[in-house]
Amino acid sequence: MVTDFQMPDAPKKQRLGRLKRPSLGRFRRTWRPRKNGSWRLRRRAVAGMRIATLSRKSPTLPHWAVLLLVPIWVAAVGLGVFALLVGPLAAGLPTGAAISLSWLISHHTAVLTPDGAITLLPLGAALVPILLWRRAARWVSVQVAGKPAIVRRTLALAASGYAAITFGVAAITRAGDLRASLILAVVGALVVACVGCWWGLRRAAPGKVRLPNGFAGAATAAAWFVLVGAALLVIAVIANFGEISAARAGVAQSAPEVAAVLLLELAYLPNLIIWAAAYATGAGIALGAGQSVSPYTSSDVVLPDLPILAAVPVTSPAWSAMLPLIMIVGGWLAAVAAQRRAQVVGLGHRFIRVGMLAGMTFVFWFAARVLAGGSLGEGRLDWVGPAAGTGFIAAVLIAAGATVWALMPALASDARPVAVDLRNRVKDRRSKQNA
Repeated sequence: MVTDFQMPDAPKKQRLGRLKRPSLGRFRRTWRPRKNGSWRLRRRAVAGMRIATLSRKSPTLPHWAVLLLVPIWVAAVGLGVFALLVGPLAAGLPTGAAISLSWLISHHTAVLTPDGAITLLPLGAALVPILLWRRAARWVSVQVAGKPAIVRRTLALAASGYAAITFGVAAITRAGDLRASLILAVVGALVVACVGCWWGLRRAAPGKVRLPNGFAGAATAAAWFVLVGAALLVIAVIANFGEISAARAGVAQSAPEVAAVLLLELAYLPNLIIWAAAYATGAGIALGAGQSVSPYTSSDVVLPDLPILAAVPVTSPAWSAMLPLIMIVGGWLAAVAAQRRAQVVGLGHRFIRVGMLAGMTFVFWFAARVLAGGSLGEGRLDWVGPAAGTGFIAAVLIAAGATVWALMPALASDARPVAVDLRNRVKDRRSKQNA
């Protein structure tokens, strides 16, 4: 007896996505790539590339390898960067000597000549080794997975090795009569390493790293000086753009010469910002041999052969006499910033803070004047940069602005009864008029 066989009905509206897919767990557990020679070679190449770039994903190295790698890597990459920037533009000097001197100048190392030392060096060039040390510090913080004290000790030893490398490069670098100062090379290497490591560890530290309360106001005052100087420099460049272009055309004709001049102008840009801030304080800019430019003096001066220096106002405009008032505003802002971080009560304590802000401003300008100014040799250009009294005048202006902040509560308390009496008189007069 044959019976009909009937298939069961399929479920309605069956979707493909709801079908049960085969599991690949067993396949994933059992399958492994074949570790042949090419696979191992690629893996080693990737690890080497990560170590060469100080990537955070690089394999963990022994402590002695970290100490050797960091200073050699920072020095080698720094020399390579200046080889790409300066090597094709070197004129009149051997290429190797020009690269080494440029790398040493980025550490603010003075160049010694028969006519004297050249200490007017570009601050912008220091950004290259600082950024390299920043990356190295972050890499060390990942490699040395221990206490922060161990990381700082490792970076201190690496900075010592970097200073030794800088000393060696300065000792063997000779470009005709030009040579580098050995002592300043070591000091500059240590300073650059400290700044870069501080920056790198500050970014690598968990959470938000804040400045100490005592430095918050001074940092605000320094930022105000830089902001005013940058704004004043932009105004000067726009107003004298024609003179700058004409001076650049007279100095550089070919494309490599124009590129070299533009690169040099960019490197000196931080120096010019400090110069503009010194001009805004009223102290002015010294241009050697008793010549200076300030908002209150106008004289015919001979500038160095750098086209962007044509923006220096030989004849000061009338509105420049009001620039020191802007610096007084910076003193008030600095005091307010310090008060927000650490409040003080009482007129005596407020005046103590005024003195602290003035003192820190003087220290800032002492360092800024040394770094942004310098000499171009003996003779007429024995000092080019912020004038000698810039630090004292800037401290007085900041103290004036902070004094206004210190006296505001006392002035407000004295003015409150007068305001209340005036308000009552106006109220009585209005009531009489309405009656």
